[in-house]
Amino acid sequence: MIKAVGLDLDDTLYDRNQVYEKTVEVMEQTVLETGVSFEEFNEIFQQESQVEFQKFTQGLKGEVEFKVDRVLSTYEKLGHPLKYKQALKFNELYLYHKKQIELRPGMAKLIDYLRSIDMELFVLTNGAAATQASKLQYLGVDKHIPGEKSFISDEIGVAKPNREIFDVVEDSLGLAGSEILYIGDHYENDILGCLKNDWAAVYYNVNEESVEDEDVVQFSSDQQVYEYVKSLV
Repeated sequence: MIKAVGLDLDDTLYDRNQVYEKTVEVMEQTVLETGVSFEEFNEIFQQESQVEFQKFTQGLKGEVEFKVDRVLSTYEKLGHPLKYKQALKFNELYLYHKKQIELRPGMAKLIDYLRSIDMELFVLTNGAAATQASKLQYLGVDKHIPGEKSFISDEIGVAKPNREIFDVVEDSLGLAGSEILYIGDHYENDILGCLKNDWAAVYYNVNEESVEDEDVVQFSSDQQVYEYVKSLV
């Protein structure tokens, strides 16, 4: 029996690409015109973000350093190197547009429904503590899910898909893994991490990646996720 539902943050509760797309658009207009499409930029940027985030989680870099370095390395690989101050400008623009983020409609409905039936809710996300907490505030999620139910990898000291972070959540909630349902958009970090720890999982496959695993429940729209979870609990 499901007694708690967990939510990932980035790309699950809101569309992170919209923030980056607006940031890149302004960069093209005011800082450096590369002519590179957002799709091409974002593919490299997401790869570099993963590389730099790992260095951050390993304590090799601070938050500011890893966020600047992922911008510098992305533009370098695209053949349009930036100066350090220009990379800082990118991050300033990102912070500005991040404040405009909104919950996906289906996720907003899901949170409202789960609260109406008194289902225990929590957030489990990888990322820097202050950054992730601010996103929850901008989305208004902090009004519905208290801080002690928001589990952020930076605060815990270990990131998904490591087993330890799932254990921390179970211990905090006082629940077994089999009593928890989690919704996330990252196949390895969210879905495989859950399944290895006996959590039920819903893969919100926002990028419609090919996953041939019959054990994985997956949907490509937030409305589908909402309808499925509502029917399940």
